[in-house]
Amino acid sequence: MTIDELHAGAEKGIFNDRDSIIISQLLESINDWPDRVNSLEDYLKQLQAEMQCEIINIDIIKKANAKLDAAIDAWKMESYASIIELMERSGNKSLNNIITYFENYQ
Repeated sequence: MTIDELHAGAEKGIFNDRDSIIISQLLESINDWPDRVNSLEDYLKQLQAEMQCEIINIDIIKKANAKLDAAIDAWKMESYASIIELMERSGNKSLNNIITYFENYQ
């Protein structure tokens, strides 16, 4: 799903209330990411490359966030904070599972 499609779906109200909150946090995390992101899959791949890890779970994000320097990586830290919030709201599911869920949203 492209980021534009995700925005359009959110604006049309196709997501239920719980999912709308998660989508909002996901879009916020993408917006804060310092590199251009074209799709959910693209975002996941960038994070996997950044963390050198296939499965992106809350512990991986917290460890990566702790290693960042706010003076240099403030945008990444903001992005990671949003990811942590949406993972907590999703019952600590991996970002992989969250993205797969929205990629297959009916």
